[in-house]
Amino acid sequence: MRWLDLFDDLEAQLAAQVAVDQEELTAEITLAESARLHLLERVGRGDLVRVALSSGVVVEGVVVDAGRGWAVVDAAPRDVLVAAGGIEWLEGARRADPGRDSVARRVGLGHVLRGLAEREVDVVVGTRAFDVVGVVLRTGADHVDVVGERGRVTSVPWDAIVSVLLS
Repeated sequence: MRWLDLFDDLEAQLAAQVAVDQEELTAEITLAESARLHLLERVGRGDLVRVALSSGVVVEGVVVDAGRGWAVVDAAPRDVLVAAGGIEWLEGARRADPGRDSVARRVGLGHVLRGLAEREVDVVVGTRAFDVVGVVLRTGADHVDVVGERGRVTSVPWDAIVSVLLS
């Protein structure tokens, strides 16, 4: 046996082991990254989705925007804000691009509803069993207040919100 042959063989064995180790490490990192993703972090602008809500409604369309705990879907003839807590299942989620829509991703549902309150927009806040129609008056730490046409205020807990429509 020649020294050069021995070194070539050892080099080939080492290269093969490094390749195997690299594949295993890549697979482990991918699994760890996936475990940290929330469902709506797997959708973004332009994605075609179909979402079943706990109210029994199925929303189908193109994602207009998505944030922390919500997504807006263009479900012609109008857009629907879907709250993560109201989703029964979602088709069309894919592997997220971590840098995609990074500013919108930090905006939570409360921030969106506060924006609606500032603009005094007419809304339909959908819950599992009922719709609350009116104008978002204010938001609290765990609820939103909607004033109806008779001037009565209805408070809806965040956890009960399934969807929000602009009326």
